[in-house]
Amino acid sequence: MNVRIKRGIYVLTSVICSLVLFLSSSLILANEIDDLENQTTVLQNELFELNQDLVAIADQILETEHLIDLTSGAIYRSTYQLTQAEIAKDSQMESMHARIRFMYEVGNASLLEVLFSAESMADFLNAAEFIQTVNEHDRRMLQELQETYNDIAQLHFELELQYEAYIDIQNSLEAQHVELAAKAEATATDLDVFLAQLEQARAAEAARIAEAARQAELQRIAEAEAAAAATPPANNENVAYNPPPASGDGAQGNDSSPPETPPDETAPPPPPPPPPPVDASACDLTLFAAILEAEAFINYHYMLAVATIIMNRAADPRFPNTVRDVIHQPGQFEPVRTGRLNTIINRGPHPVAFEAAGAALGGARVESLQGYFFFLAAWSTSREGQNIGGNLFFRSW
Repeated sequence: MNVRIKRGIYVLTSVICSLVLFLSSSLILANEIDDLENQTTVLQNELFELNQDLVAIADQILETEHLIDLTSGAIYRSTYQLTQAEIAKDSQMESMHARIRFMYEVGNASLLEVLFSAESMADFLNAAEFIQTVNEHDRRMLQELQETYNDIAQLHFELELQYEAYIDIQNSLEAQHVELAAKAEATATDLDVFLAQLEQARAAEAARIAEAARQAELQRIAEAEAAAAATPPANNENVAYNPPPASGDGAQGNDSSPPETPPDETAPPPPPPPPPPVDASACDLTLFAAILEAEAFINYHYMLAVATIIMNRAADPRFPNTVRDVIHQPGQFEPVRTGRLNTIINRGPHPVAFEAAGAALGGARVESLQGYFFFLAAWSTSREGQNIGGNLFFRSW
C-alpha cells in the first residue's frame, strides 16, 4: 500500500508541476495577446484617422481646383476687358488727335477766321467756348479711359497673383496627400503583420487551452489514484451485519437501524444549481460555434461571454426562443449580414468555439452578464459597460 501511495503522490506532484509551468507560460501568452490586441487597436485607430485626413485633403484639393478654374476664367475675362479698354483708349486718342489736327494743323488763319467770322461778340465767345469744350471733353474721355484701363490692369495683375497662390496651395495639398497615402500604406502593412502575429498567438493559446484540459484530466486521474491508494481496504470481520426486517415485522419496528447522522452545521451551503439550459432543439451546434468565433477572440471565456448574451436572449420573451432564431434575427449580428458567418461554417469553427457553444447549451454562463442582452466592439463605442475580451457588454441600448 505504501508503494501505491508513493506512486500516486509522485504522479500528482508531477502533474501539479506541469500545471504550474503551463499556467506560467499561459500567463505570458495572455500578456502577449493583450499587447498585440492593444497594438492592433492603436494601429486601427491610426489608420482610421489617416483615412479621414486623406478624405479631407482630397476635398480641399477639389475645392482648390474649383477656385483655380474660377480664377482662370476671371483672368480670361479681365484680359479681354483689358484689350477692349486699350482699343477704346487708342480710338479716343485718335479721335482727339484728328480734332486737334483739324483745329490747329489747318493753320492759325483758318482758326482765326472761324473766330472772327462771328457777327457779334456773343457768337465769338460761343465759338471759342465750343472749341474749349471739345478739348476738355476729349481730355476727360481720355482720362476716364486711362483710369478704366489702369483698373482692369490692376485687377488682372491681382488675379494672376491669386492664380499662382492657388497653384502653390494645390501643389502643397497634393504633396501632403502623397505623404499621408504612403503613411497609411505603411500603417496598413504594420497592421497586417500584427494581425498575423495575433492570429498565431490565439492559435497557440487555443492549443494551450487544450493542453490545460488534458493536464487537468491527468490531475483528476492522479488524485483519484492517490485517494484510492490511501484508503484502507474494507475489513469484512469488523463490519456488522444487520439483516433486513422480516416481512411481517415492518421497517418501523426495527430497532437495530443505525441512528441518523446529524447534519454538519459548519459545512458550507451547497452551490446554487446552474441555470437550466435553453431549449436548443432548433439550434445547429456548428452555427452557434461559428457565431462565437466570428464575434470573439479564440478564447473560451471571451466566447462564453458572447454565448451568454445569445442564451440570455433565447430565454427572454422579447427575443426569439431558439438560438438559431436569435442568431438570424434581422439586423442583430454583423457576421450574418456580411457573410463572414457562412465562411466560418464552411471551413469549420475552431474547437474552442465548439467547446464554449456546448458548455453554454449545457447551462454554463458568465455570471456577471446575467441580465445583459447587447454587446459591441469596445473600440467602436465610448459608452460604459463590461469589457470582456475586447467586447463591451451592456444591458440595453
